[in-house]
Amino acid sequence: MSSRILRPNFSSHYPRFQGMAKGFTLLEMIVSIGILIVIIAVVFDSFGRLFTSARRETKITEAQLEELVNLEILKMDLESVGYGLPWSYPQGGLSGYQEANSANVCGGSEVDPSDFNDSGAQPPVALRGANDQCVNASDYLVIKSVNVARNETCEKWTYVEESGPHTWGAKDFGNNERLILINPKASDLDTKRLVVSGGSFWTTYPIGGNWLPGQPQIRYIAYGIDPDTNPSVPFNRADYYISTTNVPTDCAPGTGVLRKAIFSHNTHGFPFGNRLPILDCVADFQVILGLDMNEDGRVGTHSNPDGTSIEGSEGFEASDVQTTLGSPELLRKRLKEIRVYILTHEGKRDLKFSYPDDTITVGEFGVGKNFDLTSIDNYKNYRWKVVSITAKPRNLE
Repeated sequence: MSSRILRPNFSSHYPRFQGMAKGFTLLEMIVSIGILIVIIAVVFDSFGRLFTSARRETKITEAQLEELVNLEILKMDLESVGYGLPWSYPQGGLSGYQEANSANVCGGSEVDPSDFNDSGAQPPVALRGANDQCVNASDYLVIKSVNVARNETCEKWTYVEESGPHTWGAKDFGNNERLILINPKASDLDTKRLVVSGGSFWTTYPIGGNWLPGQPQIRYIAYGIDPDTNPSVPFNRADYYISTTNVPTDCAPGTGVLRKAIFSHNTHGFPFGNRLPILDCVADFQVILGLDMNEDGRVGTHSNPDGTSIEGSEGFEASDVQTTLGSPELLRKRLKEIRVYILTHEGKRDLKFSYPDDTITVGEFGVGKNFDLTSIDNYKNYRWKVVSITAKPRNLE
């Protein structure tokens, strides 16, 4: 007796149902259900792949948006190199001048921030750096500018006459905000001289009359430094480097976080709260400077940040470049371009992805380097890329 699911025999009573009473065999039901299960499995697998892909793309997009915002901070800092810096100090220099204390802030050869200090005897050099001294032989970059700090005061400026400071409205300085005054033309040969009164190179807002040397024809320029801390130097400072502290778990082993460390006038160091993350999962950070060594208005020499490696057609030696990088005046005349190259990866480790190369070039002009990816564990499973930024300093001259 065969297994059969029977339907009532309506055909004998209702002719229009004739031929419809055969039903389905058990085998037909099993085959149909099996086919349905296969279809559902394929659909759910496709949906799962689509969902995983969409989630990955969403995370990558979010990371890219955050990356764009933070890299814009870096570019703005590069463009602001030298903003508000005095070009000369009064005879005898500055008293009470104190820049960065000695400390270790990055991996590798442990760069000491105090290596990039200036002194109270001469005006500051707007940009300094070290070559291949941090994590994975990456570079270290120091930017000196009024507006690289993390406060609204450093974004304000005004001009001051004997009648008092000019007011702008909503962007005026607030009471007791700390600032410096610059004499734009002390003499034909002395421009942008820092004003010092009573041994102090800074003052508070509103500015007292004793701060003006009594030259009514001159408009002094006031730059904000800090909202509530007495400045220990007449500028602000930001150091960029790769840190191995608090690296996200999704980052490839051996990578770190590109950080912007802001100098504290209070502690004379870089407290952890002042070390801002700019970009995660960074394996290398290279800096190349475009210089106009013969001062003909065109970039003709490219150099690493400390001038130990150069490439160019102007006929200058590395020692000439190092002299330029150590001189506030020459740097203002010759630094025309700053390029940074950041080696990082998109997303987390992907076992289904294989990066095609063992090395990747970080930098240009024969001054960068070929980064050995094999030094990174499981490097094949990461999507590597080099982010490059080119900035032209707008405030050196």
